[in-house]
Amino acid sequence: MGFHGSQGRLGGKVDRSAVRLIENNGAGLRELLPATIVQRAVDAEGVRFRDSLFTPLVTLWLFLAQVLSRDGSCREAVAKLLAFLAARGVVTRFDPDCADPRTGPYCKVRKRLPERLVSRLARETGQRLH
Repeated sequence: MGFHGSQGRLGGKVDRSAVRLIENNGAGLRELLPATIVQRAVDAEGVRFRDSLFTPLVTLWLFLAQVLSRDGSCREAVAKLLAFLAARGVVTRFDPDCADPRTGPYCKVRKRLPERLVSRLARETGQRLH
């Protein structure tokens, strides 16, 4: 019986940690996986994406935020990205290439995110945190 109680407490800690990573427009993710570290890993793995809103960095951050969110949907992930960009003046509703709320482009590029890149970043981040 004690096992279940401790598992519940651990689950609560994990949930709170996930929320801290994605709150404030993903500030925790950006701190945990800074752009310079992600770009170095992208270059080392030879990852190439077309020139679009969904760079490897944006796709990775968005995917991790999606996985860590309670909703977990592509629709919510894309909506949050567009809101984040709009708040910074990067996207306007008159910019159809950037402000597209459809999830198809994100889902396609997410599928092309190499597992080896995610694995490399997980190892390197774990080593840094250790």
